[in-house]
Amino acid sequence: MDNTKKEVMITSVIGSAASLEGAMITAAIPYISSQLSVSYLDSSLFLTLFAVISSLLFVPFYLVGEKRGIKKLLFLGALIFSLSGIAILITNSFTMALVLRSLQGLGASMMYPAQLAYASSYKGSEGRNIGFNYSMLALAYIIGVPLGYALGKIDWKYLFLLPSLMVFTSLFLTPHLSDLKGNFGNPRSAVGTMLLFNGVLISIYSFYIGIVTALAGLYSLSKWSLEKRFLKPLVAGFLHSLSRYAVVEFLVLSYTQLFHVEPLLAIILVLLFPLPMALISAPLGKVIGERSRTIAILGFSIMLLSWLLLFNKVIGTVILGIGTGIATVSNTVYTMQNLGLKDRVVGSAIKSLEGVVGISVGPTIAIALFNFKIGVELAVFILNAVAILLLLV
Repeated sequence: MDNTKKEVMITSVIGSAASLEGAMITAAIPYISSQLSVSYLDSSLFLTLFAVISSLLFVPFYLVGEKRGIKKLLFLGALIFSLSGIAILITNSFTMALVLRSLQGLGASMMYPAQLAYASSYKGSEGRNIGFNYSMLALAYIIGVPLGYALGKIDWKYLFLLPSLMVFTSLFLTPHLSDLKGNFGNPRSAVGTMLLFNGVLISIYSFYIGIVTALAGLYSLSKWSLEKRFLKPLVAGFLHSLSRYAVVEFLVLSYTQLFHVEPLLAIILVLLFPLPMALISAPLGKVIGERSRTIAILGFSIMLLSWLLLFNKVIGTVILGIGTGIATVSNTVYTMQNLGLKDRVVGSAIKSLEGVVGISVGPTIAIALFNFKIGVELAVFILNAVAILLLLV
């Protein structure tokens, strides 16, 4: 195995561990609530605090880290993430567990963008590397949901054991990584993007603070804008992320509240959506090459078939799963190809931020529109139609 593949493998395992843990917690929210005698909303703080803290710090850490190299940043983040997760196993305090989970968010802000930074750091092999990375992330989600459901029944603390051990073990492989450095052309534009995306995220929890933060980001971008060739696919990817996670939440709500399907069967049916991404991302990455923009448009176009969910949930789920697999991999490749190599370290942090905000905000769209007859289906259609327009103009 050449050194490039080793680096992508190591960083993908570390990044996938964070995704695995998030999927496990999501599936186990009812059991966390029951065992700790707290509300579902309180239990969801394990997800909320992690997302907010990591998203706030992705860009600042990588703006600093690109000057000295991100290998030490990755090591430190992985160490904080793994030790905090292991410490949760020995605490009996809900408050302390939330503090430790917040520390995991701090660690993730240092380690998570590294997987995309290394995957896109070798010109000409971005497709292969990013495709493999997304297969790993999708596989982590597919494993994490049923595993979280099973472990959550036993003891909520077990949710943190496997991901923490995966990351801690990977620490001993980080010396084999080269030390990536960069020189992002316009750091102020990165800060503006950070404020804009974080404003969208914060608005879920505090509408006015979120709006002010987003407006500050727009003002900053009006003065120090990102290059349009990077900004357009970045925004297109964000719109698609919103639609992807809206579909996941819509399926969960449909099977559990509308059709009253047994929880285990509902999990299996929902996992039909990320399954195609796990299967096709790696082989697709090998053939994308310079056709990433065209293939991304194809993926977004398949998502326009969201109306299929009105007639057959299972067929619609599989087809949209294929669409999101194609769109996510190819658009990420296209986004990173539009950056010079020296810009890709911070660019990876911005792209990671976009993804985390999409994961957090997308389900809110589904919850808000679920009681409308074609609300979610129409939202998915519109979001991906706008994504197509952004890549065409």
